[in-house]
Amino acid sequence: MSYSIQTDDANKLVIAKFWAKLNAEVFLGYISEMEKIGAAAENYDLLVLFHKATEIDLKTSEIRDFAHRKAVFSANSKRVILAPGALAFGLARVFGMESPNASGQYTTVKNAEQACEVLEIPFEKLEAGLLVFE
Repeated sequence: MSYSIQTDDANKLVIAKFWAKLNAEVFLGYISEMEKIGAAAENYDLLVLFHKATEIDLKTSEIRDFAHRKAVFSANSKRVILAPGALAFGLARVFGMESPNASGQYTTVKNAEQACEVLEIPFEKLEAGLLVFE
């Protein structure tokens, strides 16, 4: 498994980290695990980190299919994808463009400071509490 999901209850935030190879099987596993979390995360925001993914093997059509799955988070939840690499950023943008009708609105950013700004969480507070960006 080349991802992890953790919950930061103090910031009402679910954090998903991906590393190593990211493919359809890995992403489907992540989505299935998020669906199991379900109602427990409904009023939480989401931060997805792709900054440690070393290889991405996903087709645009797969991203679109994943984007149309039922949302775990409420319509008011902020959803941020941190994707500094060109391919990850592009695929994250496709996911975000396809998701509004099915999964809610996503914001794709290229660095941790931007992610914290969108989430309205001070960078120091998030990083110090979870070492999220390591």
